[in-house]
Amino acid sequence: MDIWKWVHGRCDDLSENGHDELVDYIDRISTHAVNDEFDKMDQIYHAAIPLCKALDDKWLEVYFRHWRLQGHVLRNYDAKGLLNEAISLLDFSHQDETKDCPQRICTVQDLAACYGIKDGPGFSDERIAVCRETLNQIDGSWPCYECISGELIDALDDGGKHEEALDQLKIIDEELAKYDSKEGSELTLSRTRIYIDIGDLKQAWETIENADNPLGGEGFTRSKKLKKCLILCLMGRWGEALEILPTYEDALIAADYFDEWTEIQSLLIRQGLVQNDRDIRQKFHILAHKLQAREASRIAFQILERLIVLCVDSQEKYRAEIVLGQMNELLGQFNRDLGASDIIKTLSLKIEAISDISGVESFEDVDALLKHDFENESQKVKSVKAALAKWPDDGRLYAVQSDLLQSCFEHEKAFEILKQAYAEHFGSSALESRYGEAYLDRFGFEKYRENFQIDKLEGLSNGAIWNRIFLHIRHYEDKDPARAIADLEKLKTYWPDDVWLMGRIAGICLKLDNFEKSISYRREQIEHDPENNNHKWDLLIVATLGQEKDIVIEMSEALGFKVNEKGHYPKENRERIRLQWVQKNGDETEYRADRIGPVLARIISISTLESGEQVYGKEVVFDPAPLNVLDQEDEEGYRCDKDGYYTQLFPKPLKIISDPSYKTYPVDGLHPGEDNIQTLIDKLVEHDFICQIRSNETYQLTWADAGKNRTDDAIYLYVLIPDGQQAKLNSILLAYNQTLDHPLVWSELATDLDDAKLLEAQKIPIDKYGIYV
Repeated sequence: MDIWKWVHGRCDDLSENGHDELVDYIDRISTHAVNDEFDKMDQIYHAAIPLCKALDDKWLEVYFRHWRLQGHVLRNYDAKGLLNEAISLLDFSHQDETKDCPQRICTVQDLAACYGIKDGPGFSDERIAVCRETLNQIDGSWPCYECISGELIDALDDGGKHEEALDQLKIIDEELAKYDSKEGSELTLSRTRIYIDIGDLKQAWETIENADNPLGGEGFTRSKKLKKCLILCLMGRWGEALEILPTYEDALIAADYFDEWTEIQSLLIRQGLVQNDRDIRQKFHILAHKLQAREASRIAFQILERLIVLCVDSQEKYRAEIVLGQMNELLGQFNRDLGASDIIKTLSLKIEAISDISGVESFEDVDALLKHDFENESQKVKSVKAALAKWPDDGRLYAVQSDLLQSCFEHEKAFEILKQAYAEHFGSSALESRYGEAYLDRFGFEKYRENFQIDKLEGLSNGAIWNRIFLHIRHYEDKDPARAIADLEKLKTYWPDDVWLMGRIAGICLKLDNFEKSISYRREQIEHDPENNNHKWDLLIVATLGQEKDIVIEMSEALGFKVNEKGHYPKENRERIRLQWVQKNGDETEYRADRIGPVLARIISISTLESGEQVYGKEVVFDPAPLNVLDQEDEEGYRCDKDGYYTQLFPKPLKIISDPSYKTYPVDGLHPGEDNIQTLIDKLVEHDFICQIRSNETYQLTWADAGKNRTDDAIYLYVLIPDGQQAKLNSILLAYNQTLDHPLVWSELATDLDDAKLLEAQKIPIDKYGIYV
């Protein structure tokens, strides 16, 4: 059965009725789901559901809700947030209006997967039953048959019913063979896993090595790589495994990868190929915590079990004891124990047996302790405790205690340490910052502002005052810059000569285009720190933005640059540069520009039509710190950077200060010859228009001449004009076309001119020569 047939038919109907946006969503949501692009998937889902409801299209609602579950449940293991949605969708998809929708079968998989993620082994019998019941309703012609079969194999595997799983695979193969169905990615991955778990590594390798499923997206490619790496480790082919070892960043993309990635790392650590250090243990703990938050309890339990083994091997008792407590919490979430309690008892004995050989480090002061690189966390805990007995008023030590608990995801205990320490050591600079941040994150800014008032600073040390005010400023800086400036100026009454503070105020003033005040603070910086040229550059930028020519000239000369009365470089001293740019369509690119002043440039690149904007002629102020260095030489002795560029690259401009309006129009058609094209270019230049040939010698058009097809060279060019000169350009092109045997076309210009007659005339050469518009 083609379960996509109705989807394609619905798309055709929607397109005919002007619902192209919804058609686009239908296509993209599945792509994002299989590529682990969950944010993009959610954006489409939230945009599409209201459209489905407006059309009262319940089948499409099932479709979108299912694909969202596919991404978040099967790929990202969110059993907590979406279990109720999976139950709701199953019910919705089996109502009278939706019971014939083919995707109703998919919703069974979504719910079964949800329970499998919460506690795969604990719900194995229930999952087996629902999968068998569903398979009885469909046959091998359904793509859903493979998906549900994969869920069944996973459930049998989780239940330890390996022989039954192998028998089921034979039944599945026979059923698929009846319809010449190609096995899908989910079934292949499940098949590979069962072979791994029964120890048939040869069969597992053959299955996954030959697996190919383009429709499985990047998610299938990543899963295939993980399983290949795991099998190579189990085979003892360590070198090959290391060559394809997924990174931690790869594993983080979707929770589906966490279990096998930690399994692989454990094997490599045991082999001595990966170091059992604090970093790897922290990574295991992060992955387990993410799973706990999603209520993927059994998988989180397995990863924490692996983590305790690493802790025991490294004599890391502090984290091991915390992890054991977290495993006990997970125990209460299982549907069935299945030996989990025995695992905890065994691990507890191993933790108790850790020999306490880590001594207490002695330090001259707290600074020395904070800089020290401890062998393990247990040693650090003991040393901090000893230091607190010696320096009980140093808030930084309580912050370290809190950090240690935070790193083990004991957030409540970490917060309570800061809360108690803040009450007992009020006024501490470190605690004002750390407890203040923790309080703000937990309760929000309004509650923070109520209890950490900026006008009640009595009893605080100077450092604490600084930290409190800056937590307020951090909130206001973007939302209310004027308020942030007022708070910073209050802070300045305590530190009137702080040069950094002056610069911070000057920077925020720019957000309000308050150039006068920003210039004043930049001046003050220079007065207090005259040898630092960075302050002069900063003042030069502000003056250029505010178009204060006298100050631009003054600072340019102070920095050793010669400029004219406008504050610009003389034409003979201008250099070509490149600027980073983010186009309106979101694409990042670079544009060429003339540097007409120390921090001022005029863009000379012509944007592509696809960019959605024309940047030519814009004058911009930019940060003068280059992103590359011209420290190389080419074969002829010219300076260039390591990538072979001869121009300096600068960051995205700070601001556009002159934005003339230009328009670009494409001209297309058969090539009239080099001399003829030069005639056109010369004519355009006479009117200060800019012509840029965008095609090369490979551009050709095939057309019918006297009943025979012929292929001739063609040309595609841009003409850039000041907005408002469209009629003049059209006149030039019309006159030029009179001289040609094969006329050129400029349909976009004709459209902007709203010239129906011209558009109709242009349609003739467009059709004749097969010009794409």
